[in-house]
Amino acid sequence: MTVFIILFITSLLLNLSLMKWGHLLVFKNTKSNQIQDIHRGFVSRFGGLVIFLCSGFCIFFNFPEYQIFLLFSFFIVLPALIEDLGITIKPLIRLLLILSGSFLIIINFDQLPQFEFGYLNLIFNNHIFQIIFFTLAMTTVINGQNIIDGTNGLSALTSITIFASLWYTGFILEDDNLISISLSIVLVLISFLLLNFPFGKIFLGDMGSYFLGLLAAYLTIQTFANNPQLPSWSAVIILFYPTLEVVFSYFRKIANHQSPFMPDNQHLHLKIYYLLSNNNPRRRLYNALVAPFLSIIWLTPLTLLPLSFSLPHLSMIVLITLIIIYLFFYLAIPSPHSDSKK
Repeated sequence: MTVFIILFITSLLLNLSLMKWGHLLVFKNTKSNQIQDIHRGFVSRFGGLVIFLCSGFCIFFNFPEYQIFLLFSFFIVLPALIEDLGITIKPLIRLLLILSGSFLIIINFDQLPQFEFGYLNLIFNNHIFQIIFFTLAMTTVINGQNIIDGTNGLSALTSITIFASLWYTGFILEDDNLISISLSIVLVLISFLLLNFPFGKIFLGDMGSYFLGLLAAYLTIQTFANNPQLPSWSAVIILFYPTLEVVFSYFRKIANHQSPFMPDNQHLHLKIYYLLSNNNPRRRLYNALVAPFLSIIWLTPLTLLPLSFSLPHLSMIVLITLIIIYLFFYLAIPSPHSDSKK
């Protein structure tokens, strides 16, 4: 318990320090505003650096079996840190680095989760197919976590739900490592949220969202690989929101004859923000309202996870229900104009 308290206080102090002096680390005038940005003025984007340092330090010294994971994670988090420092890296290069890092992490698993597709298992449980699938799955979760990091608290609250779900899974399995790591991340995220939500004094940045997505995907894959008795679809429920955000965004852009790699302001959380704000200058207030508004999406997987464990055959129904909820909100809310400004 003492270790968790120290971790929480250290994280809070580092966030306060970077909130005050983080501007000294940023390269000036090197990062232009993008269409999906809705913030004014400078706000430190180094909340993710704190999360990576605190949780990485804790994992490295207490769980040596995760050291390979931390090593290869630098392929993913270093480019994100460079972005947070104000130096732009092309989206395609970042995607290739995420794919490379994910691939190196996946091939170092002793075993990967098994699929449950009956006669198709011969194909889906082929090791080469598994490596390709889980590399893409990890990449999807990482990018999804970054996409939803557009309004105060949304990405962090979603991550808390994910790691709380993993904590619950660890509790069911009596997996002390999973319990400890998940609890550590939740505490670090709470210390961040104290400053991020609702007033946005510090942001996760790309490094924070990438690392949280990476660690969530890694722990989920590892847990379901080591415990084949768990319903496979429950893993999708845990990572539902960031995964669906990427998949839906990808096909939406293709359907609209747009590049799936270019950012836009048509994501669900941004549609809700523009609907609530209606170009009102009190942007901070409406920014903070988006995460609570979307709680039915990011909180629901945690509430339904116990049901999917106890009644595995309902997992698919749970997923379909979540998708319907997401699509209902997306289609019901009007899109912002493509030229909406910060």
